[in-house]
Amino acid sequence: MNKTLISSLTAAALFAGTPACAQTIFTQTSSVTLGSDSVVVNSGQGRLSGFLNTDFEWQTIEIPNAAIGNVAPEKLSLTASGLPEGLSISLERATQVGGTLILNVNVERSPFNAVPSGLARVTLLAGGAALTSFQVSVQNVPYLSK
Repeated sequence: MNKTLISSLTAAALFAGTPACAQTIFTQTSSVTLGSDSVVVNSGQGRLSGFLNTDFEWQTIEIPNAAIGNVAPEKLSLTASGLPEGLSISLERATQVGGTLILNVNVERSPFNAVPSGLARVTLLAGGAALTSFQVSVQNVPYLSK
């Protein structure tokens, strides 16, 4: 065997033994903050478009795939900060459609008399490392007039 082939095989063997969390460091080196023009909330939901509602489950947030680099959607988790006590956002599912990442989220308000609105700083993570963050408005709109 020649020296180059042996070096390549040795490097591959060393990397193969590296834990997956260490390997993902090479796919995304820093967190990206998205502007409001890159984030679409509840697209096509009429008067409920543009914000998350505290009285509805399975809402959508759409962001560009590029915001998460090469990370598979099933590896994502979500944190939300800046909301009043009692409001929370949880990630139910993330899927890629074309160049868009669709996040299906639930908003919970507990106790029910918690302050019903706020501005959340949402951070998407993979393996504990922040990939991207953005802001989204959370509001309570239980009754809409026609």
